[in-house]
Amino acid sequence: MNIDYNELEKSNDYHSIFKKFLFYNGDESTPLKSLKDIDTFIRELFNIELTLKGNFMYNNPLMTLKYDFSDYIDPTHDNYIYSLSNYIFIFPDDGIRLVCTKNYINTIPVLRNIISDNWNDKPIKLSYIKDNNLNTIYTTSNLYILHLPLESLMYDDITNDHSGQLFNGLSIRTKYFNSKNILQTITKLINEPYDY
Repeated sequence: MNIDYNELEKSNDYHSIFKKFLFYNGDESTPLKSLKDIDTFIRELFNIELTLKGNFMYNNPLMTLKYDFSDYIDPTHDNYIYSLSNYIFIFPDDGIRLVCTKNYINTIPVLRNIISDNWNDKPIKLSYIKDNNLNTIYTTSNLYILHLPLESLMYDDITNDHSGQLFNGLSIRTKYFNSKNILQTITKLINEPYDY
């Protein structure tokens, strides 16, 4: 599929681009792509340099996924990112893909608002086939493309009710994480990498 990247950048019409890529003649009942095709398309279209997985249970809530992209599409692997429980956020201006669950999203008011029904832009719903079997269609994570500065994604304060649920009332933490926003978390992660 030929993509006019200049035109795409002007229009930000990602829904149309994905519809043309994923479906035969734009008919959403006939996906023709595998999960591998979709992942490759996303990485190439948005120049993904860094894929992060978010989990609110850790002090540093993000982990860097290794560059073995075959793990991302393998449901038996820990780095599988296309679960229906995951949300995928692409930040094209930064070359970052953030994969996370709703609990992590709930710690960031902007993301919480984006996945709500009150947000104007709707997610891209990904569908795919396995083993060229056109009779079985699979659905996967919702995809959101965001042109927001990473520092605008501020972490929320912990509410008293949530603090009690998370830490059995023993914590004096007022913030979910040690960083104020996602950009700080990513910067720490890059400068002080560690394995999970």
